[in-house]
Amino acid sequence: IAGKQVLLIEDDPLQRKYIGRLLEQAGFQVTTTESAEASLDLVRQRQWELIISDVLLPGINGIDLAKLLKQINPRQKIIIVSGEADMDMVLDALEYAHTQISVSTTTVSTV
Repeated sequence: IAGKQVLLIEDDPLQRKYIGRLLEQAGFQVTTTESAEASLDLVRQRQWELIISDVLLPGINGIDLAKLLKQINPRQKIIIVSGEADMDMVLDALEYAHTQISVSTTTVSTV
């Protein structure tokens, strides 16, 4: 795990900070961004071991982002996460994510 490059896309600043810290503590090198649009620029600049994206993002949502990421790199590993448990969304995400969906109802109140 040490040194693996992870891109985290999360629009909520507290969640982004919290998840980023957890990944860093696990040994990942983490780059964060708050939007799908900004992440596309980063993906075009370098390769990532893993991309983790929230599904509910402003502008391009996480599922549409995963579709775009797969066009750039069909082998890209993507994990889509959400606090919403919408079965249609989960089924859509499974088509483009790296067969992992994490649905969490946890809210970060302090970091």
